[in-house]
Amino acid sequence: MATIVCLEIGKETLIVDGVFHIVDGQQRLTTLIILLKALQKVLATGDDKEKKVANDIQALMIKEDNRLVLLQTNHDNSHIFRNYLETGLIPETNQIKTTSTQRLVEAFKECENFVNQWTYGSLSLVQLIKNRLGFIFYILEDEGAAYTVFEVLNSRGLEVDWLDKCKTMLMGIAFKKASNKNVRDEQIDELHKLWGEIYRTIGVTKIQGHETK
Repeated sequence: MATIVCLEIGKETLIVDGVFHIVDGQQRLTTLIILLKALQKVLATGDDKEKKVANDIQALMIKEDNRLVLLQTNHDNSHIFRNYLETGLIPETNQIKTTSTQRLVEAFKECENFVNQWTYGSLSLVQLIKNRLGFIFYILEDEGAAYTVFEVLNSRGLEVDWLDKCKTMLMGIAFKKASNKNVRDEQIDELHKLWGEIYRTIGVTKIQGHETK
């Protein structure tokens, strides 16, 4: 179907096979997981067979007594995403503070509408996803290459938010300029926090960046 490019940032444990930073393909994976959650909500109200599948899907998304989420999103909307995976509740309008959260909520609603309008049975949609959907999974070994790869991969195809491009450029500079690994990790962690503040400050106002010609 498409390529997912990742950088491994955590090793295999008893709970997970590995922890990865998604360099390219987060939107694809996020959409897939939201779709699975929408399916889980419908299946949970069905017969015993459907409820069992619903439980299996939920166990895939939320592991180890709710302590680990299958996918964690960027910026400051990770709690919105996690709460949806745990409870299936869609935030009210007054809870939406940023553009990224607004887009996430729209994705919740669109996926739920799609599942509710599927006329061939929810189990058939689960089988379709399991048996017909595939990704090319590529793991980067060089952390420094991750930022360059993101910029190159997203210079074609669908337009990527200019703020995300800006963030990646700053992360790449911090990685290259840091004197050692400890300093680099501290700077990148600080940049992530500052970027969360930037998104909260911008709120739901559309800020003009470059325009596609």
